[in-house]
Amino acid sequence: MIRTTQATALALILSATPSLAEVTPQEVWDHMSGYYQNMGLNLQTSAVDDEGDKLTARGLKMLQSDPSGDTEIDFGDVVFTKQGDGTVQVDLPDEARIVVTPKVSQATDEAMDDVEQDADAAESEPAEADAAEA
Repeated sequence: MIRTTQATALALILSATPSLAEVTPQEVWDHMSGYYQNMGLNLQTSAVDDEGDKLTARGLKMLQSDPSGDTEIDFGDVVFTKQGDGTVQVDLPDEARIVVTPKVSQATDEAMDDVEQDADAAESEPAEADAAEA
């Protein structure tokens, strides 16, 4: 789960470098969003504002869910700007919020209860031994 999330974040960051072909911001957005969706990620935006030479994906979130848990990366607004040389620059915010919610199975939950009970028992044993010596 952690490796997938790191790879996803790295891939998005690497895609922030200028594209090397004669493309529009809309084409880059379409390609990038399709690529991540093909990787099994769900992209959500509150709006996509296309002004021709500038496209803004507002409130961009990448969501991933698998048996081990859920991951949400909130990038905020991502801006795609056409450059004078036919490339597109992708600007990401300085910070992104990442929330990872692990899924705990009943067996794992029961095992953790056993560990906590053993720890509680170990903590109370020295107190009982001290009382017996007194």
